[in-house]
Parts: sequence; C-alpha cells; structure tokens
Amino acid sequence: MMRKKQRDRDVHRDPLLLANTKLQEDIALQIKALRQAADKGGGKDLDKYESLSSSDSDDFTEKKTKLIEQKKKKKPFVKRMHYEYFDGGSHWCQQCNIVTNTIFDLFEHLHSKGHQSRMDLFSRPWASGKFKNETPKAPGMKSVHTEIKGVEFMIPTQAYFCNLCKEFSGDSSSAEQHLKAEKHNEKYRQYVEDNQFYEKRLALDRAAGMAGGKETKKVEKKKEKK
Repeated sequence: MMRKKQRDRDVHRDPLLLANTKLQEDIALQIKALRQAADKGGGKDLDKYESLSSSDSDDFTEKKTKLIEQKKKKKPFVKRMHYEYFDGGSHWCQQCNIVTNTIFDLFEHLHSKGHQSRMDLFSRPWASGKFKNETPKAPGMKSVHTEIKGVEFMIPTQAYFCNLCKEFSGDSSSAEQHLKAEKHNEKYRQYVEDNQFYEKRLALDRAAGMAGGKETKKVEKKKEKK
C-alpha cells in the first residue's frame, strides 16, 4: 500500500505530466473566458469568429477548385522525339469489308467502281460551307452576270480527302505523305484522346465484319456445291 502511494506521488512529479496538466487547465480557462465574453457581448465575438472561419473555409474551397480545374486542363502534347511513320499494312475498308496489304492498294481500291458504288453520293464533307458565296448580295445591289474565267487551269485528279484534317491530297503519293505528316498524326492522337474507345470500337467492327464476311463466303460455297 505504501509503495503504491509512493508510485502515485512519483508519477505526479513527472515534469511531462505536470506540463500536460497545466496546458489542459489553461485551455479550459481560455474556453471559459471566451464563453463569458460571448455572453456579455451578445454573441458578437462569436459571430466574428464564425465569419472568420467561414471566410477561411471559402478561401480554401476556392483554392481547391482552382487546383482541380488546373488538373482537368489537358496538357499539350510535347514532342520529345522524332517519329518516322511507315505503312504497317492490313488496311480495312469498312464499306466493302476487305483488307488491303498496302496503303497504295487501299488508295486504288477507293477509286474502284465497286467501292464507289457503296459510297453515299450525297456525302461531300469537303463542300461543307467551303464553297459558299462569301460576298452575298446586299439589299438593293444590282446583279451583273459575268462569264466565268480560268477554266483552263482545272485539271482532273484522283484526289483523296482526309476527313480528319479536312485537307485534300491530289494523288496517292501526296495522300501517303499526308498520312505520314506530323500534323495528321497529331490530330489523330488528339482525336483518340477525345474519343477514348475509338480504336477499340474500330477493332471490334473490323473483327465482326471480317467474321461476317467469312460466314457469307461459306454459305456461297455450300450453294455452289448444291
């Protein structure tokens, strides 16, 4: 019993415990003083404290919102290396459901009668607003009919139109150079970034199309045997 009392006295003499006890007492006194001041001032000091706390909270929320917006902003693509693009082959024509070995084979196929017959004749993406009259007739303005000139400068081409870049290529070589250009590939990267499932959907469509084509060929062969 005597040893226990002695141990309790020794614990109370511990400087850390004494300091902790004093700190708790000081905090309790400060809280009591704040409550008394709030009661005397009709809660004005408390309202001031709450307004300060709310303003701090608003500042914190605003900073947090700015940080989130900065993270949401897309970082521009930084070119850290030189890319050399090549023809990987196995190009799929979705309209005709065929695969060509090279890009030039695909270009030749695009101008074939079979492919052209499957194209929508009214689909002209290159004509969307490009050839509209930029100087419309103003009210009260007289019209003067003038013969067109410079027809001799028009030449026929087997052109290709990139619906991603909205640019024409006059022949297959120019089209190949366009596909290998950094500008086109940068736009493609941006398009894939904006449409995250584009390449997956394209691969699924290709697999489904090719599988359907094989089944069609099998049915045709069975009919021929009969």
